[in-house]
Amino acid sequence: MAAMWRFATAEVVMFTHGLYGNPRPPRHKTFVNLWHGGGLKASIMTDARGRPAIHSDFLVASSAQFGSQLARQCHLPPEGLLLTGNPRIDQFARSSSEHLRRLGVSTDRPIVVWMPTFRKNTGRGLTAGWSESHDDGHGVNDAAEHAVEILTRAGLTVIVKPHPVDADSRNIRGAIIVTNDDLLRAGVQLYELIGASDALLTDYSSVWIDFLALDRPIGFIVPDEAQYAAGRGFSTVDVLDWLPGPRLEADSDYEAFALDVTAGGNDQRERRAAVALHIGSTAIPHVSAAVLTALDQRGVFRPPIGRP
Repeated sequence: MAAMWRFATAEVVMFTHGLYGNPRPPRHKTFVNLWHGGGLKASIMTDARGRPAIHSDFLVASSAQFGSQLARQCHLPPEGLLLTGNPRIDQFARSSSEHLRRLGVSTDRPIVVWMPTFRKNTGRGLTAGWSESHDDGHGVNDAAEHAVEILTRAGLTVIVKPHPVDADSRNIRGAIIVTNDDLLRAGVQLYELIGASDALLTDYSSVWIDFLALDRPIGFIVPDEAQYAAGRGFSTVDVLDWLPGPRLEADSDYEAFALDVTAGGNDQRERRAAVALHIGSTAIPHVSAAVLTALDQRGVFRPPIGRP
């Protein structure tokens, strides 16, 4: 009830995953969608009929290309898109080896974090679960276990961060599993963990867009591409053709990735820069302040908030 009261009386409301049934913004209130995703997935902001599923006055994004796609899905005018970056990347600046130690992770080897998106959603509250891939989920885990075996043998430590609504278990043998509960107990924010890692493994998740700001190696494990394309689908037909890192399939792919990680990530640096340019990536410091400043400049606050 306290949260509902704050929502009802606030002049500006910011959210990330939908808001109290996703109402349309009333005239006396400003809604700011600090959306956490985007990128490869199709039709994120629309319902089955192609209508906007989430309403807001402004949408925050970290990529001109993907942000524009989401803004069009939301039926927002061009001025409704704020290309400031995602506020959560401010946590990168606070990252340190101390965050890893709190989670019981040794820092004597390079750290790789695997962050897969969900294929089957567990559902929450009144929302039923659903599936976004025509796959049983075993192929993804099998590929991840193979990756962990090779990367560990090459001298890396692999952390698995399961998606919080993933209906499939991601207890990969040989890896360190870190859940949201683990982060909470250790007092570590998710992006503090990511920022303390030396490399990222992912799939169709948008986390790689944020990780570009760190200019560190990114690898992609996508054994179920055809099944995912037949399910949720992709934002564009060629989106997997210009990823900012290699698709890891053969043993030699993983071995080359491990070598690049241990060597400092120079091998794919030009590729990451080219993709960042292609998608219009925005990687500026102090994103939270930038969001408040952008809203202040648009006269959202009464009275103006001044310099955040």
